[in-house]
Amino acid sequence: MKRNKKNVSKLCLVGLLVASSFSACSTKKENEIQDTNITQEEMATIPPEEINNDVIKYEADLTGDGENEIIIVDASKIKKDGQEMAIISVTDSTGKELWSEEAGLPHMAWRSYYLCCIDGEYSIVRYNPYATQGIGTYSYERFTLSEKGEQLIEAKEVEFQTHALEENVLEFPIEDMLSFADSVNVSLSNSFLLLNTYQGELKYSTEENKITYIEKYQYIIPDDIQREELSLKEKIEKTRQRILEESK
Repeated sequence: MKRNKKNVSKLCLVGLLVASSFSACSTKKENEIQDTNITQEEMATIPPEEINNDVIKYEADLTGDGENEIIIVDASKIKKDGQEMAIISVTDSTGKELWSEEAGLPHMAWRSYYLCCIDGEYSIVRYNPYATQGIGTYSYERFTLSEKGEQLIEAKEVEFQTHALEENVLEFPIEDMLSFADSVNVSLSNSFLLLNTYQGELKYSTEENKITYIEKYQYIIPDDIQREELSLKEKIEKTRQRILEESK
C-alpha cells in the first residue's frame, strides 16, 4: 500500500506536538507506564488499520522505501491463559515477514517495544529496563528494517547495583544513568507503546488509548523520593545515599 504523501506531511507536523503532549502527562503518577489517552491529532503515527482487541495492526514506513509496512501486535494467546507469548511482527506490503519477536509475562520474557517518529522517519524502539537480584541493566536499541533485518540507528546501555554488596560499596554511576535517560527519552518522547510485558503485566496501545512512557527510573527510585520537587540527578543521588545507609 502506497502512503499518501499529503498525509505524511501532516504526520511530520503532528510530530512537533508530541513533546508537549508527553510533558503534560508528567503530573500523573509516574511509577508505571501511563495510560495517557492522547488524541489522534496529537500522535505522530498512522492510526491502526484494524483492531479486534487482541490483534492490532499499524502501518508505517519502516524500510524507507516510500511504502508502508504492517506492524502486527498479536496478544490473543497471552490474553487467553497468560502462558503463551505475545508476538510483534512486521510484514511488507506483499505479506512477507521482515521481522518478528516474542514477549511474555514470565520474568525472563519481559520486553517492550515502541513505534517512534523522529523528523518524519519511523523506527522501532526495543527498550529493556531490566533489574533483578540487586543488579540493574537498562538498554535500548532504535532501528529500522530491511530485507536483511534490523538496521541499527542507535543503542545504549547502563548498569548499576540496586543493593550494596558490602557496606559503603555501591556501583551506582549517576552521570551514566543521567546520560542514558537523556538518550532514551529522545526516542521515547517521540513514541508510543506497541507492546509491553514488564512486571508481568500485558500492555499495548489502542486507537483510543495511546500509552506513553518517559524514563525517570521509576522502578529504582522510591516513591517518596519520586514525589519530591527535585531534579532527576538529585533523586538519583538521594536514592544512592539511601541504599548505602540501608546497607550498614
